[in-house]
Amino acid sequence: MRFKYNSPSYKLWRAKCFKRDRFTCRLCGHKGGALNAHHIKRKVDFPHLVYRADNSITLCKKCHDIVTGNEVLFEKFFMKIVKDTLTIDYVYQFFASVITGYPKIVKALKDKGMWQLIPQNLVNQVKNM
Repeated sequence: MRFKYNSPSYKLWRAKCFKRDRFTCRLCGHKGGALNAHHIKRKVDFPHLVYRADNSITLCKKCHDIVTGNEVLFEKFFMKIVKDTLTIDYVYQFFASVITGYPKIVKALKDKGMWQLIPQNLVNQVKNM
């Protein structure tokens, strides 16, 4: 299946994602600007989910760059965010696993100045559920 970014179906899927997430990056909390509608489950592995709204999450460019290539690691985490089932305990567990097993992601987060911002934003999201 060849994916078309200019198709009406894609544009509608993207618009629904941004609207649901209030044009805000669900990882760091950045509002507006260069946002990406990211497929939680990769298009190549799950083509039947390409246009499902529950398989989307809004990410800013910085967060999208970090996630790209690490989609499988973030998949369960993003599903919890989208379904509003994220807990503070899970945020801490997830970042503990990143610290111990994914030094390249830690470095990328630190290099982009997002190491403290993302967990803080996620904890705030949980508190506001």
